[in-house]
Formats: sequence, C-alpha cells, structure tokens
Amino acid sequence: MQLTMLRPATSADQLTLQARPSFRDACELAAARRVAQFATLSPGCQWLLKDIGRTSICLLALILDASEHGLSARRLIRLAREIEMTSAGRVTLVLRRAEALGELTVAPGLALWTKRRLTPGRSLVDALRERARLEFEAAALLEPRAAAMASALEDDGAFKALLRALPRVLIARPRLMAPDPAADFFLQRDAGMLMLFDLMGRQLPDRERLLELAPLSRSALSRKFGVSRAHINKLFADAAGDGLVRFAGPDELEFSPELSAAVADHLADNFGVAIEAGEIMLEEVARRGAVQDGAEAAPSPVLYGVRG
Repeated sequence: MQLTMLRPATSADQLTLQARPSFRDACELAAARRVAQFATLSPGCQWLLKDIGRTSICLLALILDASEHGLSARRLIRLAREIEMTSAGRVTLVLRRAEALGELTVAPGLALWTKRRLTPGRSLVDALRERARLEFEAAALLEPRAAAMASALEDDGAFKALLRALPRVLIARPRLMAPDPAADFFLQRDAGMLMLFDLMGRQLPDRERLLELAPLSRSALSRKFGVSRAHINKLFADAAGDGLVRFAGPDELEFSPELSAAVADHLADNFGVAIEAGEIMLEEVARRGAVQDGAEAAPSPVLYGVRG
C-alpha cells in the first residue's frame, strides 16, 4: 500500500508559525527543555542523540520497529539509502555501538545479524518519546491542540501511532532532510545544536532576533554536553570562518542574522512536523478506540514499501 501523501509544506507555512506572537517563547521553551532532557539521559542515549546523523538513524529505527515488518539492520540500511539519509557504513556503526551500549538487542539465531530482528532498548524509546512530548508542549504555545498530543504520549500505542505518522509528514517537508546550511553546520556536529540551544537561553530577553549575543563559557559547555574544549573551540572557530558567528570578546559570541533565521526556520519546521504528525496520531488513537468499541480497524500502511 502506498503512503497517503500530505500537501507539501511550503515556506509560507513556516512563516505563518514564525509570525505568531508566541513563536519565540515556543523556541526558547523547546531549546531549554531539550538541554534539560539531555542531562537526564543515560550515557548511551546521550551519545546516540548528540548529533542529527545519529539521532536520525535512531528515529528511523524506531519508525521501522513500529511498522508492520519490524526493524532489522538490512531494512534500516535499505531505507536510509532510499531516502538518501546516510551511508550503510554509518548505519552499521551506529547500530553496533547502540548494541554495545545496551540500547539495542539482536534476536538470537543463525541468520546474518543484518537479517535478524532488532529491538530498541527501553531507555532509547523513552528518550525519543520524551523528546516528542517536550516538542508538543512547546508547540502548544502555537497550537493549543498540541497539549492533547503531549498527554496522549503516555500511551505506548499512541507513540507508535506517532512514529507511523512521521514518514508521511517528513516527505512533505524536504527541508528537514536538507536543512539550511547555517543550521546544518551545527546539527551535524557533536552537540552543536545543543550548545546553540543552551546559548539561546543565556541571552538578554529584550532582543530583536532569536539569536543575537550570548556569554560563552567553554568549560560549562564542555561539562554539560560531554565534549572537549578543543572541540568547542574548533566548532566556533569554524563557524566564525563561515561568517555564522563572531567573537565580540574572549567570552562573548555574536550570532549572524543568517544563523538566527536558519535556526528559527529549523524550529518552525520541527513544530510543523510535530503538529501535523500529532494530528494523525490522535486520529489513529481515536480510530483504535472505535475499534475497541466494535468498529473495523483500517490497515496500517507499509512504510515506504520496504519489506524483508
């Protein structure tokens, strides 16, 4: 069965969210909650969710786990290739590391491990579910119905419904697969976006842009996100070389308007995905409730047509 396509998201959708008076508050809440959640994660989950590449592989693994045919390394590698997300080598590396960290189990058997069923660990599932819940709570400042979406995630079935909804929504938002280069610079680096989110909350409240000027403590960032000061120095030196930031002083960082706009666009897309996928999730939860009352269930779609 083919996935039902949603209307492609446009830059107008993005700007509609950003025009709402509560948009900055929603961004700051989402950023603060993401930073706070990171501190609560197991070391294994922190490593898996510290950059967009590893996070995307983990999310794709959970999407497949919630699908009809389940999760295997073979299916995950095939799907990652089909959507041009990452290489087979990186998928394999992340899966093997997740297994070593206790965040993934491989079913016993004589078949090649790539063909055997994989089961994500409970702490990884809970970490991504909590991230979704926090995203809904921030999105509720823009769309009140998102509060009901956050509450629904207390149910395992609702989270699986959300995971099944995500592919349809992500297809309609190709910018999330190829974000603005300014945002992607930080998304791709170890704890890069997390550091930006932390610095976002250290700015003066009466500013014009989402990102303008923040005090920079390399030692604090190093302790909080488990990265070296050398990594932090190189990250921001490279960003300065690309014109994304400027050192306004030894311990003060000024963000370019282009970086601020790119991060705002990225967060607007995140909120848009959360709200659209959340609506589909609530519809499936309601349908499931109707089934329990005696109605017929609609068949679940085959994810991207990937089998075996």
